[in-house]
Amino acid sequence: MGIKYSFTGLRDLGSYFENYLFLKMKHHDIYYVYRDGTEIDFYLRDIDLLVESKYNSEMNLKQKKLFHEFKAGEKLVINSVYKAEELDRFE
Repeated sequence: MGIKYSFTGLRDLGSYFENYLFLKMKHHDIYYVYRDGTEIDFYLRDIDLLVESKYNSEMNLKQKKLFHEFKAGEKLVINSVYKAEELDRFE
């Protein structure tokens, strides 16, 4: 992330935020969900949790559809550091 910051600065805060979330969840069995050109950032198979990272943005219609149709015990859209604290209950 340091090298990326050297080249891009703060232009892509969403990718930094997504990386932050990954680091919070890396001890889980993480998968990437991709269907028909649409993606959801994380599926934690071991705890049946679907997570979409959205820093200063919204899901598009295709993402919303996939997010709602995907079968998972719990689903979170995390759009701030404060909302990321919800992941702490899955430690």
